[in-house]
Amino acid sequence: KTRYPVSQGFRTILMAGTTFFNFQAIQYLQLDQTVAIFFATPFIVSLLAGPILGEWVGMRRLLAIITGFIGVLIVTSPWDAYMHWAIIYSVAATLCLGVFNISTRWLTSKEGVNVTFTYTVVGGFVLLAWPAVEAWVWPKDIISWVALLMTGFFGGIGHYFYTCAHSLAPAPNIAPYMYSQLLLMALFGFIFFDDVPTVATLLGSSLIIGSGIYLFNREMKKQKTAPKGDA
Repeated sequence: KTRYPVSQGFRTILMAGTTFFNFQAIQYLQLDQTVAIFFATPFIVSLLAGPILGEWVGMRRLLAIITGFIGVLIVTSPWDAYMHWAIIYSVAATLCLGVFNISTRWLTSKEGVNVTFTYTVVGGFVLLAWPAVEAWVWPKDIISWVALLMTGFFGGIGHYFYTCAHSLAPAPNIAPYMYSQLLLMALFGFIFFDDVPTVATLLGSSLIIGSGIYLFNREMKKQKTAPKGDA
């Protein structure tokens, strides 16, 4: 039983929103594009961690956040006449995920991991059942069944460990580990869907990853030594 039903419900809605918007996005965008935009999550987490969790960032890390945002702009290319409108889905998913990370950190500091995980799984199932039923198509072959089951299994396992991590470390420390997804998603996108990363995606991703690594290193140094001046 939770002591924070409203907060647990809010976190569940954020998780459902992240999943829904991301699934909408990958119908139209390349995998490397959606993941690159997702990499803006650490910057959202760093900005919100201060006022909500008391984990403030200094000027240098703020500049890194701005640099990462520039990288996101390069990937999304809002000035490009050929920008796909589905970019909006990825941006919405990223915003939901950023706030979701903050709420995860806050809740796991108040309640156990199992409580938070259970409420999210059950609540997420209830919220996402209606769009699934509305558009449901039975898998046509064994490969489709295996892919469907693997999505659920690895998604659940990953989410559990994700929640455990937030119970042990500050939110800004965990978010940069998302960057390992870029190589995997770009590789899988190329192998299974013949997606070749664009120059804009590669350039923007480099800025985003570089900024995220800098944020991670600054956070590690901040924990090892008492803050003096700018963090």
